[in-house]
Amino acid sequence: MEAKRIIEAALFISSKPVPIYKLCELVSMKKSEVEKLIEELRKEYEERGSPIEIIEIEERYTMQLRHEYAEAVRELAPTDLSSSVLRTLAVIVSKQPIKQSDLVKIRGNKAYDHIEELERRKLIEVRPFGRTKLIRTSRVFLEYFGVKSIDELKRKIEERLSHEKS
Repeated sequence: MEAKRIIEAALFISSKPVPIYKLCELVSMKKSEVEKLIEELRKEYEERGSPIEIIEIEERYTMQLRHEYAEAVRELAPTDLSSSVLRTLAVIVSKQPIKQSDLVKIRGNKAYDHIEELERRKLIEVRPFGRTKLIRTSRVFLEYFGVKSIDELKRKIEERLSHEKS
């Protein structure tokens, strides 16, 4: 089997980003060689206009749907976070780090349940801060939403909103 196709299969089958070292182990190749194969896959997808792209998040790789195709198939995608929890998460993203007490003032008492769920899923980090807690998004959050940074996420949201307005 061709190493490039094994890497492609690994990225396809994995539900979360795959560390580069794991891909190296799978195909018994050096990091630089695996990175070259990933770049070849990216180019193949781009050249044929594939709705799939391969992205890197902190030396981990994953496949995801390109933004421009996501809206067309959104109703088929599983939604494992309720809209209420997503709204709470949106407040955390926009105001982080945010005190739990401030979040509860904004979102109401249900925010406690939302924080518990988001923390259980490791999408947020919660640390003691005086008599309250300080909340921010985690690395798992970035992986879950397929972005490298909060700034990138904000940029994507702004792009999407500007497309919806036009």
